[in-house]
Amino acid sequence: MAQSSRLTALNSLRGFGILLVVLGHTSQFAGLVHWIFSFHMPLFFIISGMLFHERQFLDSFKKKIARLLIPYLFFGIATFVYWALIERRLRRSNGSMNAFGESSSCPCRNQ
Repeated sequence: MAQSSRLTALNSLRGFGILLVVLGHTSQFAGLVHWIFSFHMPLFFIISGMLFHERQFLDSFKKKIARLLIPYLFFGIATFVYWALIERRLRRSNGSMNAFGESSSCPCRNQ
C-alpha cells in the first residue's frame, strides 16, 4: 500500500508539473512565467531521481538492443530493399536520375 500511494503522489506531482509547463508556455504574464520556469524542470529531475531503479548494465544493454537496435535494423534494411528494387529503377526509367542520384540530362557535364 505504501508503494502504491507513493506512485500516486509522484504521478500527481508529474501531472502538476506538466500543467505548469503548459501554463508557462502559454501565459502572457512575465512574472508568472519566470516563477514557473524557475523550478518546473528541476521538479522533473527530482521526480525522475525518485523513480530511478538501478539495474545491472548488461541487463539494461540487452533490453536496449532488443527495443532499439532490432527495429532500427529491420526498418533500415526494409527501406534499402525498397530503394534498391523499386525506387532506383523508377528513377532510372524516366531519365531523371541515375543510380547515384545524378541527373542524366545535366547540361553542365561533358559527355
